[in-house]
Amino acid sequence: MKFLQVELSNWALYRSTQIVQFNTTNEKPVVLINGENDKGKTSFFYGIRYALFGELGLHNHPKEEYRYLHEWANLYSAKDGDDELCVELKIQLDDGSVFRIQRKRKFFQTPTGETVTLEQKDQLTIFDDDEPLDVGKDGRAKQSWIEKNTLPIDVSQLLFVESIEDLWYILERNVVKDLVNEDVVNKMNIILEKLDRHKFHYYKFYLMDGKLRIGYRGAPSPPAGQQTLLALIFILTARNIHAPDSFLVIDGLRRLDWRDRENALKLLFENVSQLILLTPIDDPDVSKFFTQSLFLD
Repeated sequence: MKFLQVELSNWALYRSTQIVQFNTTNEKPVVLINGENDKGKTSFFYGIRYALFGELGLHNHPKEEYRYLHEWANLYSAKDGDDELCVELKIQLDDGSVFRIQRKRKFFQTPTGETVTLEQKDQLTIFDDDEPLDVGKDGRAKQSWIEKNTLPIDVSQLLFVESIEDLWYILERNVVKDLVNEDVVNKMNIILEKLDRHKFHYYKFYLMDGKLRIGYRGAPSPPAGQQTLLALIFILTARNIHAPDSFLVIDGLRRLDWRDRENALKLLFENVSQLILLTPIDDPDVSKFFTQSLFLD
């Protein structure tokens, strides 16, 4: 399955309709999103999760208030009158068929700064060739179709990664479920061997009682830069084997030492088809590897 396009309207800071087309390949299936703080990286990311999973897709946001949909309606639109937020995701299944998942919710006029009042339920429509697809009138039937044809929500947290720095936390919790098998582990270790052997001689991926482990007995805990690289190896490998196009936010690379930073960029370069820029990028090391493919206002 591939993501082809996302359309956002009245979603967070995206008041006017924004249409983003994705250009990934099987060899390079990752999309990177870069932007300054408060310029829409997280909003873009959670818009996709909302399209797929509804309000439940917001529940892993680190800030509790943003786990509720009323925080995502554009306040300036709400000040001007009643309107609706809408996120639409176009996908292509493995058999070549194309569908659009459209999820929207009406909201009602409110002064800027106050909580937005929402319609009680999402309006969820799945389109096939621009005609609504009959997968059942019940919202649960439609949601079941989405998860069956895209991916389950518990797997999505590993493939839609909001921040590179979050990857190690995911691995430490062993929230890897069915994504990890011997094939994944072998491919991760092949990538690991290409990195600096002196720095990583303590570490290797392996399975124990069905859970992913990193390192040998008695090995020290890896420093932050190496944690980032080890977790990045996992997420890229698991993505390549299992799932749809994944999204990463470039964050934290400037805090790595030069060698870890260079290795991280090389790993990304080998897997990334597209960089979405929300603000101009002034990092020469990143610019060296990626070119601007999109700029959102």
